Amino acid sequence: MQKQSQAEGISASVGSQMKIQHLSTRILPFAALIFFLFPYTKIIPSSSYTQPYGLLLALVIVVLRPQAITNLPQIDRVMLSFLATIGVAMVLFQLPLGLQPRELAYLISYITPLVTTAAAFWMLRLYPDMVRKLLIAAAVIWFVVSIIQLFISPSFLTSFVSNDPNLAQDIRASGRGTLGLAPEPTHNAFHNLLIGASLVMVGGPAWAIGLCIASAIILAQSASAVLVIGVGLLLWAVRHPFWGWIIALPFIFPQFAIQTLSSLTNPQTRLGLIISRLKDLDPAVVLQDNSINLRLAGATMPIFYSIKDFFLPQGVSIENWAEQRGRILVEQTWVIDLSTVGPASGFGLYLVQGGIIALPVILYFMYRLILRSQPHFASFVAIVVFTIFLGQFYLSTPIFGLFYAALIMRTRASAPSDEASINRKWSADHA
Repeated sequence: MQKQSQAEGISASVGSQMKIQHLSTRILPFAALIFFLFPYTKIIPSSSYTQPYGLLLALVIVVLRPQAITNLPQIDRVMLSFLATIGVAMVLFQLPLGLQPRELAYLISYITPLVTTAAAFWMLRLYPDMVRKLLIAAAVIWFVVSIIQLFISPSFLTSFVSNDPNLAQDIRASGRGTLGLAPEPTHNAFHNLLIGASLVMVGGPAWAIGLCIASAIILAQSASAVLVIGVGLLLWAVRHPFWGWIIALPFIFPQFAIQTLSSLTNPQTRLGLIISRLKDLDPAVVLQDNSINLRLAGATMPIFYSIKDFFLPQGVSIENWAEQRGRILVEQTWVIDLSTVGPASGFGLYLVQGGIIALPVILYFMYRLILRSQPHFASFVAIVVFTIFLGQFYLSTPIFGLFYAALIMRTRASAPSDEASINRKWSADHA
């Protein structure tokens, strides 16, 4: 009788432990995904835009499940690990010379792609339905929040992402779009485009992808989002020449194309104003917009000068960047200003700081996102993502890891060549 009682006690204990373990394995990826999809939400007051919670939870997953990294395809694992190693090495090199907080913060941009991609890849393998449903839910939530901000209350839920109570009113007064759950409209737009891109890679519904595009273009009213889509479209047209000719047709009559875009935008908004300025067919007028000038210069000048300097590594030193920034502002008169805290480009940051050492990683990202064969729409989406991170959007955002893991999963699972068949294969594999 006593043995039976002990056996029942052991069985109950094991059962409860299994329930706790099952609960923890569900709660941890769920929480990580929440902070991947809402990366600007502040639990503790902070001056930075992207909060560290997504990275920290992804790190916990990688520590508890080391196979999350080893399960990545070898070439991706090597490249992402090499990128993280470059960051650690540069910080250690700078340490004896005096390491400033901003210089240490650069390390996040180097380790986040490895950690978040590995964690997201693990989640996609074990919980694909949860990932897909949360992506859809995030698309809806970001859209609804922006709708409420546009028509009811501009400051709705902005206290979760900013300590400035007047931020939403100031943004609205400047003619810009909604914040959503981001600290400024461009981040709102880019993050929604990345949610939509992730949905494409996991075979999400078209209506949810449409909500993401609407949030970025119509609600956030981001000229930068229009710019990256336009540049992405041109790169995609080069990649697919037949469709490129079709896409190029409207540019034969640019006045018609600009007039059409102008009629679809509010001339009182900054996006509408920029488009209306193009009516005289002088692209230089776009550079008069401070935000677009900063983003174009931030995306192009670090890469241009890195090539000009034969990919000489600058390291993480703020002083080195200040010297290069001053040189660019003197030599390039069209540039209004550049960031004082480092290259305003996700990929440009690696190229400036890591130079020729980081060049193989950037070339591999170009291959993965631009050159590798994909169905037409998925190829366009991947190119737009590459264009986003050419600009002032860093790979320290955890949504990049989710997108990249979904891209890896899609290309690994896909022998088919058309969009529909890949989506069917995804659904069948993860049903």
